[in-house]
Amino acid sequence: FHLRLAELGQLAAEPSGAMLETIEERKADLEAWAALAPPLMMGPPPPRPPADAPPNPIALMLGGPAEKTDDPLLLKGKGASAGVVTGRARVAFSLEEAEALQAGEILVCPFTAPSWMPVFTTAAAIVTNQGGVLSHAAIEAREYGIPCVTGTESGTRRIPDGATVTVDGIEGTVRIHEG
Repeated sequence: FHLRLAELGQLAAEPSGAMLETIEERKADLEAWAALAPPLMMGPPPPRPPADAPPNPIALMLGGPAEKTDDPLLLKGKGASAGVVTGRARVAFSLEEAEALQAGEILVCPFTAPSWMPVFTTAAAIVTNQGGVLSHAAIEAREYGIPCVTGTESGTRRIPDGATVTVDGIEGTVRIHEG
């Protein structure tokens, strides 16, 4: 890694201590460069957008803060997969907990990952704290044709395990039913 192609041929033809010095110098240079922290950006920072600029549509689509509501039994997030389902909530913070999901239950979790795929075949709907319409939960819910609301921020905290909830994947709402 420390010699050029021509130098490699030269070293093979006539081994010398001078070439070993070159190797050590280049090795030290490489280590010195590797120890440097690169700048966060090259050149001047871009100008700030004007205060009246419209919101970034991609940022809106990917997520953003959940809309606040005064209704303690209503959560708002992103409607990520169409459909409306009412069922029993199963709150799961890990894949191991999610494996307890029964057919027709609604999975309420912080987020999903590819390893969670088997539970999508059982869930009637998905509710996540994090994510947007392009998150893993949203994409897979659309693939499986089940309603999904992402980015509620507090679903796992506000929805009691076993509670009856209605998930509206079009409006992006989750209604907790009393009793």
